[in-house]
Amino acid sequence: MSSNTLKDISHQATHYPATARVEKISIQSGRVLRPGPAAEYLSIGLSTFWLKSKTDPTFPKLFKTGPRTTVVYLQALDEYLAAAKLRATK
Repeated sequence: MSSNTLKDISHQATHYPATARVEKISIQSGRVLRPGPAAEYLSIGLSTFWLKSKTDPTFPKLFKTGPRTTVVYLQALDEYLAAAKLRATK
């Protein structure tokens, strides 16, 4: 692997199309889940997960860790579930 290859890869990783409510970050702390496991954790389908991420303002924020990698914090999912349960009991 040449020294230019690593530079090219890191440069390419910063150029990707932005999607609604998704930001690129560096994961520093906290457990994260990819969309598939996160949807399963919420007991919803993957397409419903993506729909909620784009249309539900209370849905946890998604983060890009690379050009093809999206994650969500597990703690944010727990808070979302607790808030949804609270709304359902009112």
